[in-house]
Amino acid sequence: MSDAFQSAINTEPIRAQIPVELLSRPQWIAWWSVIGEGRRVQLPNGRQTSVLKAQAKPHKLPIDARTGALAASTRPATWSSVEDARAALKKWSLTGIGFVFSDSDGYAGVDLDNCRDPGTGEIATWAWEIIRVLNSYTEVSPSGTGVHTIVRGKVPAGKGNQAVYADGKVEMFSRARYFTFTGIHVDGTPFEIVDRQAELLALHNKLFASRNMPKAERYSSPSSPLLASDNELITKARQAQNGSKFGRLWDGHWESDYPSQSEADLALCCLLAFWTRKDRARIDGLFRRSGMMRKKWLREDYREDTMAKAIALTRDSWDPGQATKLNGSGGSGGSVESVPHLPIDPEWPTQLQPEALCGLAGELMETLGPHTEADPAALLVQFLIAFGNVIGRSAYFTAGADQHYPNQFAVLVGASSKGRKGSSWSAIQHVVGMADSVWLNASVQTGLSSGEGLIWAVRDEIAVQEPIRAGKERRVTGYQTVIKDHGVSDKRLMVVETEFASPLRVSERDGNTLSAVVRQAWDTGRLRVLTKNSPARATGAHISIIGHVTKDELLKYLTDTEAGNGFANRFLWVAVKRSKFLPNGGNLRAVDFAPMLQRLGAAIEFGRTVGEIRRDQEAGELWHEVYAQLSRDRVALYGAVTSRAEAHTLRLSCLYALLDRSPVVRVPHLAAALEVWRYCEDSCRFIFGDSLGDVTADTIRAALRRNPNGLTRTEISSLFDRHKSADQVTRALELLRSQKMAEFRSRPTKGRPAERWFGT
Repeated sequence: MSDAFQSAINTEPIRAQIPVELLSRPQWIAWWSVIGEGRRVQLPNGRQTSVLKAQAKPHKLPIDARTGALAASTRPATWSSVEDARAALKKWSLTGIGFVFSDSDGYAGVDLDNCRDPGTGEIATWAWEIIRVLNSYTEVSPSGTGVHTIVRGKVPAGKGNQAVYADGKVEMFSRARYFTFTGIHVDGTPFEIVDRQAELLALHNKLFASRNMPKAERYSSPSSPLLASDNELITKARQAQNGSKFGRLWDGHWESDYPSQSEADLALCCLLAFWTRKDRARIDGLFRRSGMMRKKWLREDYREDTMAKAIALTRDSWDPGQATKLNGSGGSGGSVESVPHLPIDPEWPTQLQPEALCGLAGELMETLGPHTEADPAALLVQFLIAFGNVIGRSAYFTAGADQHYPNQFAVLVGASSKGRKGSSWSAIQHVVGMADSVWLNASVQTGLSSGEGLIWAVRDEIAVQEPIRAGKERRVTGYQTVIKDHGVSDKRLMVVETEFASPLRVSERDGNTLSAVVRQAWDTGRLRVLTKNSPARATGAHISIIGHVTKDELLKYLTDTEAGNGFANRFLWVAVKRSKFLPNGGNLRAVDFAPMLQRLGAAIEFGRTVGEIRRDQEAGELWHEVYAQLSRDRVALYGAVTSRAEAHTLRLSCLYALLDRSPVVRVPHLAAALEVWRYCEDSCRFIFGDSLGDVTADTIRAALRRNPNGLTRTEISSLFDRHKSADQVTRALELLRSQKMAEFRSRPTKGRPAERWFGT
C-alpha cells in the first residue's frame, strides 16, 4: 500500500472526498491485505481461511464489517454501512474499506492500473484520455500506481471486461465486484458521480473483446464456418512470423509504420482477411475490437471500400491444416494455399454489431437473449419502437422545416412459424408493459384495414354546428356547437399487425385510404381523409406500427405503387429468423426485471418532458461524414424501400439518446442508429434483392460475384460474346460503381493501364 493511502485511510476527512450518494448506501465492506500462497490466515471472527494463489499484488480479502467473517460481493448480507466498515477498520486493524457494486445501484467502476507514478503523481497519457472521456469522480487506488473512476451506468454482463491497454490495464464492472476506496481525489475530475452510460458503452465496445463477438455468434449463424474463435485467431496472428506487425496494428500503434491511418486500416484489414478466410463479417467485427477502431469506420462507404480492397489484395487465406508462415507483406504471400470462401446463407444480413447494443437497449437484449428463440434484431427494433411510442409526442428533433418525433414503423420479415416473430413481440410487450400498464391496456391495438379506422383510433373531438329552432314553425333562430364525440385524449397508438399481408392487400382496393393515412402518421401526425362521410380527423397523433410478414407474402402483395409512393420507405424492413433452439422454452417470469424497469421508467419520464433534441459537436461531425452515404441515390425496388435512410437513422439516434436520458445525441447514439440502419438496409437487399433492372449491369455483377479474383475488361466483354459495345459495358460498369456494387483496380503496363473489376 502507498504511504499516502496508509496516511489518508486513518483520517476522518477522507470521507469528505467520497461522494455522499455512495456513503449513504449500505454496500460497504472492510478489506485486509494478505500476501502469500497457501498461507492460512486467521480472520477477525477467529476462523481461518487460506490464500490459494500466488500473485505479485497482495490479496484483498473482503471482510464483513459486523461479524469479521469473509464477505462476498455476491452476498448482500455481508455488506454494511460505511460507519460499520470504518469501525471494523479500526477495531481489527484492517487495511481499508470498499464499496460493492450491485445490479440495483446503477453504478459502474473503471479500474486503470499501472498508469500513475506514485512518487510524482503523474498519470499516463492513455489513462488521462479515458478519465477525460468518462469525466466523473476519480480517485487514486491504494497502491498509488492506478486510479479508479466511478460513473452512473452499467457495463454489459459477462466475461471480457478486463484488457491490457497501452502500458497498463483496464477493468470495468458494475456488479459482483467491489472497489477499494482511498478518498484521494484526482485533481481535475468532478467530485460527484456523473451519468456516463453512453461513454461507458463506447469505451467498452472499443476495449473489450469477449462480449462483442461471442454474443452475436450465439444468436445467428456465422457467414462462414468458424475454424477458430476470434480470440484464437488473434493469438495465432500475434504468434505468426509477422506477428509484431499485427500486434502493433491491433493495439492501434500505426504512426511509426504508416504515413496515414487509412493506410494502416487497410494493412490491418489485409491481415484480418488472411486469418478470417476473407470473411467480411468477421473482418468487420474484429476491426471494431481493435485499437484502430474510430468514427470513420462507421461510414459505410469507407468501411466497405477498405474491406473490399483488403480482400482483393490478399492472395492467400489461412488453412488450419498447414503450418502458418507469413511474410511481412500484410496478409498476402506465404506458403498457405488459397481456401475458397464458403458462405452460409450468403445473402442474410451480417449480424448486428456491438454498437447497436448501446445502453439500456443492449442490456435488455442480453437479459432476454437466454429466454427466447427470437432474433436479437427483432427484439431490438421492436423495443426501440415500443419505447418511442410509450413516451408519446414530446421529444423531437428539428431537421430543416421538419420535426421528427420518436414514432417509428417496422416490419419483421421471416418464416411463417419458424421466424419467432410473434414470440419476439411478446417478450418486448411483457417488459415495456410492466413499465407502463396504461399504455399496454389502452394504446396497443391490432388491425390495419382503412385510413378512416386508423384516424378514428386517435380522433380529435368532433363538434358540429346545429341550428337552434323555435316556435311551431321551427324557425332557425341561431346556431349552437354540439359535441358529437369527445375524441381520444391519449394520442398514443401502438399498432401490432401480425398478419401484415392483410393491410397490404386492402390498401390496393379502390378508394382505400390506408396508405395515405399511414404516410401522414409517420410524417406529421395530422390525419384526415377528404371524403364526405368521414368527418373524423386527428392532430398530434403519435402512431407506431409493427408488422409481421413472410418474404413470399411481402413480395406478392407489396405493389410497385406502394413501393413508389412512399408507403414502403417509411418502414424499417427487418429480416428475422430463429436465433437458437430452446426445447424447454425460456423462463422470462423468473427474471428480476426490477432494476431495469426502474431505469426504463426513468427514461420514459425523461422522454415525456425533454422537448427538443440536438446533436453534440462530435456527433454532428460524424453526421456530416455519413450523410452523403445515407442520402445517396438508390435504384430499383431496393432503392425505393431504403430511400429514407437519413430520416430513419435520425429517429433511431434520438431513441438511443432518450434511453440514456440525454437531450443530446452523442456519438455512441448515432453509431448505434447507423448499425441498426445498416442491418435494415442489408435486410432489404436480402428481402427485395438489389437487381438494378439493367440486364447488362446485372449480368456483370453476377459474374463478378462468381469470380472473387476479379475480371478484366476483356473478360467482361466476353460475357456477352462481344454483342455489347464498349460504351454499353462502360455505362453498366459505371452504374455498378455508383451503387457501390463494383470497383476496379488499375495495374500499370507498358501501354494503357489494365483495369481489373471486383464485386463488392
